Amino acid sequence: MKIPRIILVATLLSTILFTSLSAVAQEAAGLVVSSEKGNIEEVKRLLAAGTDVNAKDSSGYTALARACAGGQSEVVKLLLAAKADANAMTGDGMTSLMLASRYGHGEVVKLLLAAKADVNAKNENGANALDWACGGGHLEVVKLLLAAKADANARGTIVIQVGGSLIVADGNTPLMTASSRGDTGIVKLLLAAKADVNARLSVQGTTPGAETTSFDDTALAMASSQGHREVVALLRAAGARK
Repeated sequence: MKIPRIILVATLLSTILFTSLSAVAQEAAGLVVSSEKGNIEEVKRLLAAGTDVNAKDSSGYTALARACAGGQSEVVKLLLAAKADANAMTGDGMTSLMLASRYGHGEVVKLLLAAKADVNAKNENGANALDWACGGGHLEVVKLLLAAKADANARGTIVIQVGGSLIVADGNTPLMTASSRGDTGIVKLLLAAKADVNARLSVQGTTPGAETTSFDDTALAMASSQGHREVVALLRAAGARK
């Protein structure tokens, strides 16, 4: 049976389109992988070929996000020059600045701040770049973020399970996190930035089965419980109360 010419043409066009789209997807994926690995020449080649600089991988990470997480500063420069979105969020709610801050990549943080990355952007749990930097003990990154007007009192949320119920409460402030770790230098920076020394992490809840949970912590209580005497002294000097 002879196949109508119009069907043959349509099939050919579909094949060409599929092949073209597949090639584009492969190039986008290649840019993300090459950026993560710091393959500068391949990144340059793909950008020159018109590869979408803001394409995302299966986890929702752009090339910039992968490069920032890996501390690939030279690649980050190339991507930002190619108009990469400095505020794009990953599939798990992280910005490139959060990733660079989490892993202590100071040079990358500088590049992102210069590119107008939102220093106070928050993930789905309300954590910002400063929270991540404090959690990792990255003093130099904390300095950079505070200089860029990061909110020293920002706090996310925590979810606590009591019996069969979930209780949502305010999470740690950056000062609480640094105090519980005993990071004296970071605590000093946060106090100088007017962090609330008496902010409280307070949770009280009762489940339908009458199970209860209750705790009321401050940066001072956290530092005391971990035996961080120098931090305790700093907090008390700044007016901390139990």
